[in-house]
Amino acid sequence: MNEHKELELKYLTNKDFKLARLLNLLTKNGFIILDIHDVINIDKYFDTPNKDLLKDGASLRIRIVNNKPYGTLKYPVNKDNNYCEKTLKRLNFAKVNYLNEIMLSDEI
Repeated sequence: MNEHKELELKYLTNKDFKLARLLNLLTKNGFIILDIHDVINIDKYFDTPNKDLLKDGASLRIRIVNNKPYGTLKYPVNKDNNYCEKTLKRLNFAKVNYLNEIMLSDEI
């Protein structure tokens, strides 16, 4: 399993939010925008019946990209009021066809 740390900031925007303004602000502050394009994600999230992952600020997701499943487990290692530092583990799947069936199922 590959393990990464990520710092995640989430913001609520108002109805007047303009992506172009945000990108302009980022570039003025030294960020480099390499690519902008639309992406369609097919995601399914999994948890226990008691929502234990959600209660702990964790998540278990399978994402299908170009018919290939990618699993991600994220769990917090440090939280404060401004950001949440999470450890991210990439999961490898051997049975791709079975996972595609799970992802396309409406029973989950």
